[in-house]
Amino acid sequence: MKNYCILVLLLVSVQSCEKETFETKKYNSATEWQSDFNYLDIKNQVESQYVDGIYNKQLPVGEKWTYATIQPDASQIELIDNNYIRCYTAPENGLTSKAQVVRKFAPYGILDGYNGITAFNPTDVVTITMDMYLNGDYLTDGNVYFLDFEDSMSKSTGIRFFIYNNTAIGVNIDKIRNNNTVFYTETPIPTNTWFSFKLELLIGVQGNYKIWIDNNLVFNIDEQSYDEKLNFYDAVMTGITGTIKDAPSEVWIDNFYLQVNRGDY
Repeated sequence: MKNYCILVLLLVSVQSCEKETFETKKYNSATEWQSDFNYLDIKNQVESQYVDGIYNKQLPVGEKWTYATIQPDASQIELIDNNYIRCYTAPENGLTSKAQVVRKFAPYGILDGYNGITAFNPTDVVTITMDMYLNGDYLTDGNVYFLDFEDSMSKSTGIRFFIYNNTAIGVNIDKIRNNNTVFYTETPIPTNTWFSFKLELLIGVQGNYKIWIDNNLVFNIDEQSYDEKLNFYDAVMTGITGTIKDAPSEVWIDNFYLQVNRGDY
């Protein structure tokens, strides 16, 4: 009887361990996700759900954005003409201000019935295009972050893309590496008019970043875009994802499109 009890306990232990792992080598067949912001207001644009288990995080619902972050209270996200979002941040005494929308891409196998894009892994190539409008009335020295990739299971660790004033664009990887973390190119960023933004990102310890502004390649660098301690990238956010400027900022976003080509795994 004692041997039988020990065997049962061992089996339960093994099965429990198997449940608490992510199948990062598997993914859904979906390769595209987009948002044209064609809703009545921002509240209709955002929806999330939870599922009990190791991934106790917000999960996507349909094709909607998963959640929004607005801080401080004077910041705003406004959906204009059922067509695009206006993201406005007010300064908060040296603290981070945000006005962002976030799309979660569930890890494979976590959400029953979910057929959309699943989390991103090393060797994946993610392409994002969107239309942007930078309000020139709020230009002051300082970075405005407008696009992030994060691992929500690792204290939101990831990479962040920024515009400096209207004179430079680049990426900050200080959340995945301690030294030599900011890379940018000086290039004019249009203000008070719509312009097209495109990113092509190779995810990996040996990654690559390409950025186009109005179809002109302005940034191309081989550099780290992932850390081996991460699980995956399961969250993408846009708008104003963070700024500590002591003045307001305003960015508009429309026609957000994401496409992934899976790597060799």
